[in-house]
Amino acid sequence: MDCHLTPQTPGRPTAAPAHPTEGVISAELPTAVHETLPPTGQRYNLRALTEMWARELVEHAERDGRHPHTARSYTHAVARWLHFCLRENIDPLQARRADVDHWISGLDVGPSTVRSRLAGLSSWYGYLIDNQATDHDPAARVKRPRHGHRTNGSDTAWLSDEELNALLAEATRRAENAPTANLETAVRDAAILRVLVTTGVRSGAVRHARLPDDLGTRGGHRLLHYRTKGGGHSAKPLVPYAAVMLDNYLRLRAQRQGLDPTQLTGPLFAGTPYRGKPGGRPLSHSYLATMLRRTAEAAGITNPERLVPHSTRHSVATSLGKRRSLAEVQTYLDHADPRTTRLYLRVDDNLNNSPAYTMAGIIHDPRE
Repeated sequence: MDCHLTPQTPGRPTAAPAHPTEGVISAELPTAVHETLPPTGQRYNLRALTEMWARELVEHAERDGRHPHTARSYTHAVARWLHFCLRENIDPLQARRADVDHWISGLDVGPSTVRSRLAGLSSWYGYLIDNQATDHDPAARVKRPRHGHRTNGSDTAWLSDEELNALLAEATRRAENAPTANLETAVRDAAILRVLVTTGVRSGAVRHARLPDDLGTRGGHRLLHYRTKGGGHSAKPLVPYAAVMLDNYLRLRAQRQGLDPTQLTGPLFAGTPYRGKPGGRPLSHSYLATMLRRTAEAAGITNPERLVPHSTRHSVATSLGKRRSLAEVQTYLDHADPRTTRLYLRVDDNLNNSPAYTMAGIIHDPRE
């Protein structure tokens, strides 16, 4: 069962093989597997089992109608663990609890992330145990940080109303002044930010939205349909401020493809052709993070490097918390709470009074 880790010798880097779950799992896992887990002649070698485990995570999410957030989080944890094992010359199959304790002690992350990393590690080792590749999980008895309430509620960075407006104004400026070659990308990015800030949805809801099924109308409202973190279905109104930029983006994308916007299919927000690649693929989490930080930096926002895509959702919660009741904000953000039942009882009333329109009123369009 030994798995000897051989550090890569300096020289020309070798590319990791294509992974069947590319774009869903952590982008680091295929590279970590390629660098640390040598293939063997055995059918169920450690590399093959790791790829099967990652595929099973994704398929399980799809069967349950969930976003693959857990798959990405768990595979990211295992990738980091494998790199740690390589650096410390530890055989993952012979690792001890002390090794996991050492790894965790060096992570500069919050309690919730530590719990997620350990859960990912135990998921992987559990799969290996089930397939007789090892007989123990070194993370099983590692102490998990206690669930607790922080005074600030979250480690996630957020933006003030003034910073939100500066961010959106900069994205709009870029869209209006972009050269023809970059116009579609600039308009798309502005549309993404407008949708995220007015709807408060998780970034995954935007990245995984599909055409034409996830756009709709009801009661005079333009809607974005999406899956909640718990696997349910919900919808948020696309206020005119967001819908106009979204329509501009879809028009440019359709024009490039020689189509009418109603004929578009695939991801709601898709990559554009670049260096011989055709585009059309869903945008990655890392792309959204980079785009958000660059836009924030250009807008003069302090410490833009602290921002992550989830920062927009946290900013929406903070902003709405000053203007709407806690129950309304909880419902709007799809947090686990019995009051979400009201979505099914008074759907049209909730749309008419949606906090999306409150967010639209907060935003100052510099052109108006």
